[in-house]
Amino acid sequence: GINAEYGVCDEKEGTIDVEDTEKLPTILTTMFITDRTPFLDYFINKTFTQNYPPEKWHVRIYNRVWGHADHIQELVNFHVENGDKKFASFKLMQPKETISKKLSELYQEGMNTCVELDCGFYFVMDSVITLTDDNVFKDLIHWNKSVITTQLTQPGQYWSNFWGDVSKDGFYKRAPDYFNLVKRERLGLWNVAFVNHLVAMRGDVIKDQKVSYVNSKYDDSNYDVGFNYNARKNNVFLYMVNLKEHGQLKRMENYTSHRIHNDLWQIFTNTLDWKLNYIHPNYEDYLTMKRPEFPQPCPDVFHFPLLSKKFSWHMINELESIPGDIFAGSGNNNDKRLAGGYENVPTVDVHFTQINFQQEWLKVLRDYVAPIQRRVFEGYSFHGSALLSFVVKYHEKGQRELRPHHDHSTFTTNTALNRQGIDYDGGGSYFIRQNCLVRDVDIGWTLMHPGRLTHYHEGKEITRGTRYILVSFNDP
Repeated sequence: GINAEYGVCDEKEGTIDVEDTEKLPTILTTMFITDRTPFLDYFINKTFTQNYPPEKWHVRIYNRVWGHADHIQELVNFHVENGDKKFASFKLMQPKETISKKLSELYQEGMNTCVELDCGFYFVMDSVITLTDDNVFKDLIHWNKSVITTQLTQPGQYWSNFWGDVSKDGFYKRAPDYFNLVKRERLGLWNVAFVNHLVAMRGDVIKDQKVSYVNSKYDDSNYDVGFNYNARKNNVFLYMVNLKEHGQLKRMENYTSHRIHNDLWQIFTNTLDWKLNYIHPNYEDYLTMKRPEFPQPCPDVFHFPLLSKKFSWHMINELESIPGDIFAGSGNNNDKRLAGGYENVPTVDVHFTQINFQQEWLKVLRDYVAPIQRRVFEGYSFHGSALLSFVVKYHEKGQRELRPHHDHSTFTTNTALNRQGIDYDGGGSYFIRQNCLVRDVDIGWTLMHPGRLTHYHEGKEITRGTRYILVSFNDP
């Protein structure tokens, strides 16, 4: 029938009431990791935490990337071996089992498993997707379609997981309304020519062999083109729904592998994913606050959440995993890393220029710190400069404190990377003129204060453990 609200055509099967848990179908979700993938843990975690009864949910993972094998096993241990959910079944296939098989064979194997398990719906999930909603399975099952996807696009681009039309040889052809759909200027349930990356199929359609990845028309790199060709040939309608935003597609090209936490360097390539993973979950709440509403532990020292715990853990682990001791050699007045070669008040630290993270950090300052700065220091706008941004390491057997000093900045940000009272005791920032000590700062929370003239301060001695802070001298 016709959906009057959106003016699109619907099939005759009717919809499924997904709020009735008893009537929900058994599903099989299969995650495919066939390329090196940024933010892989988010992809797997968000899949495992979807809102669906685990007793009706079978899970399979096919991994072809050796470099991801250990990480995936750790995530599986967390969610399956030690997690609260008890899935109907689970199996992980690592590269030793998958690398010798063609892509079309792996995808067909996953689909055949649905038949063996008599599943009501089968979900193909490629690691390129990022889900931002917890009800994706239910939302797609609701439509009760033979084959359906939700619209996913690369942020700011027209690259998506569906094609509105195909050429005679079965490849992309731009449909007249493609841009309108991708930009969500037209919303509804749409009959399209091609779907991939996140695809839900009804179990009866698979059992009747109306869909298949096996074909002789296309090479293995075009396994998805072959699947869609087979579906169209067998008169299976392919659908895309864009009534609700469920997530986006990542950019996978040029993903490096020479660091421990390569995702830290993805802020330019996958900006939204970087934000999802590394910006504090409460950051947005502070964008609407007025200056008097901000926590102010000392006069003109403003306190706000900036970075996630994940960022803090990744940054510390990245620095401490670099062969040798990257902190060694710092903490002296003579410092070749500085333009003038001399540091008046030295700390044991790592400059972001040493790990090629300076430009990434400047983007954090411009995108996330500057909006807060404008709210608390009215009449001044961050110029976008920070010549010195660094991670300081205070250690009970190394540098334990920092003598009184002014910062070479218009304003300074100081972000806690680990836990006072757990990872270390003592410490804190003492503002001398204000006679004010700030010590209890949560991971990822930032202190922002003037750098020169008014906020003469010192780093108080730690008495146990190791304290890490991320300091940035902004607009020197």
